[in-house]
Amino acid sequence: MIPPRISGLLRAAAAVALTLPRGANAQAPAEQPIAYVLSVAAPARHMAHVRVEIPTDGHETLDLLLPAWTPGYYAAENHAAGVDSVTARGAGGAALPVRRTGANHWEVETRGAPVVTLSYRIRADGRGPTGDYVGDSAMVLNGRATWLTPAGYAQRDVRVSLALPPGWRSFTPLDTASDRASDHYRASGYAELSDAPIVAGPGETVEFDVAGTTHLLADVAAPAGFSHEQAGRSLLRLVVEVQRFWGFLPYQRYEFLNVFGPGAGGPGHLNATVLAGRADLLDAPGRLEAWLGDAARGYFRAFDGTRLHPAEYAVMDYDTRPATPSLWVSDGLGAYYAQLLQERAGLLRQQDFLDALSALIARAQGDPMRRSQTLTAASLDAGTPLKPRERRLDWTARGAVVGFLLDAHLRAATNGAKSLDDVMRLAYQRFSGTAGYSDAQFRALVSEVAGSDQTAWLAQALDSADELNYKEMLDWYGLRFDGGWNLAVVEPPPKAAAAARDTAATGIPTPAQQQQHLTALLKPDAGPATGPAAPPSGG
Repeated sequence: MIPPRISGLLRAAAAVALTLPRGANAQAPAEQPIAYVLSVAAPARHMAHVRVEIPTDGHETLDLLLPAWTPGYYAAENHAAGVDSVTARGAGGAALPVRRTGANHWEVETRGAPVVTLSYRIRADGRGPTGDYVGDSAMVLNGRATWLTPAGYAQRDVRVSLALPPGWRSFTPLDTASDRASDHYRASGYAELSDAPIVAGPGETVEFDVAGTTHLLADVAAPAGFSHEQAGRSLLRLVVEVQRFWGFLPYQRYEFLNVFGPGAGGPGHLNATVLAGRADLLDAPGRLEAWLGDAARGYFRAFDGTRLHPAEYAVMDYDTRPATPSLWVSDGLGAYYAQLLQERAGLLRQQDFLDALSALIARAQGDPMRRSQTLTAASLDAGTPLKPRERRLDWTARGAVVGFLLDAHLRAATNGAKSLDDVMRLAYQRFSGTAGYSDAQFRALVSEVAGSDQTAWLAQALDSADELNYKEMLDWYGLRFDGGWNLAVVEPPPKAAAAARDTAATGIPTPAQQQQHLTALLKPDAGPATGPAAPPSGG
């Protein structure tokens, strides 16, 4: 186990680095950096070799660890199972004792050596959302599965060098090292390093600027004839809409790392997201829409889930995921906005957007735990290992649906003057940065934006296992469920019947008003209604 004092230093420093935008990190300390060299000599064997030089700073032992979980993917992980052949050497190449001290910890006796050279091998044969993959044509490295780090060194400057097969290029949001050499990078501490994916292989890129910031699409191992420009144009439209939504972009550079091959994409990071490319990405029906959905969800985490995060993540514990009741915000609302912002960007048609929401509703309504576990309880329980036949509520799907219903509720409560958009912008303005928001603070913010007490509504949606109430949303937008949970626009009645409807008596807007409400959701006026014109300090 990590000694409490050292563990606290590691976690506290990680919390600071997690929220800093690219290029805004504190000045690196003067100490000798930790230097990693990762080599891929035989990619077909799905192996990578790592050598790292660690200054000992006079410590008798070094406690090395790999994180046991990843933000945005809350299952307990065992990245350490993919690490073997761990050896250490000191001055003159003398072998140093290494022993396993825990599921994800190793201890090295330094025996007075000023620098320890650690070597280990990574088995990278499965491209899960947060694991490593090395194959004939591509490599994907997720920092928390790759870089063994010494406890107590969280703010230590880091250098990374890659030795890749001929013809391969590497792409990562990490800054280029001071020597400007290819495949050489640097990070201002382990939090930045562990949050920065690295992909490599034969690659092509498309760059575009939005609001003075650079965005890169890197297509790795793409098939011949793939239109990088077409994919890049779609991402450009997405980024423009997200910038319009927030009113700013909080980074200097962002990368969409699109890897063609086995496996899936991963959760979004501070300055990048990894996507799973397919040979038929631009041709097969629905494939581009699904890919853009993944891109939108990962990209939205550059705001909601990283810079804006639950208060429980202000202290990063690499061994244990902190329990938070707020995953419906950091995950669920992101899933809702991933669809909504695509529609606003013109990447989805209106019915495509409704179909995407229908799928989320069907997923939430088909969840066998929906009447047994609340959204708050599922969030707090995330990451806890399940026993055989045990289940947990899908907090992402239900959180997305609650976000959709809350958005309609706020619009109806304020007669269209306010919406969930205003809540998100105000939350970022107040709570982005190191501290984050508490559950109580976010709920209070909803009431503040609504101009009325929303405690009961939120308690019903978050703290109750009762069925969700869709009537207000359906009435406000003029929608109906057409067979199962499929959303469709209500056909307007004959003019005479429409004119005879008494909105004040029925509480249901007229068809014309309903159409206006749906238009306001999907095509709001350009520019954010409220919120900062520039990112807050430290955002």
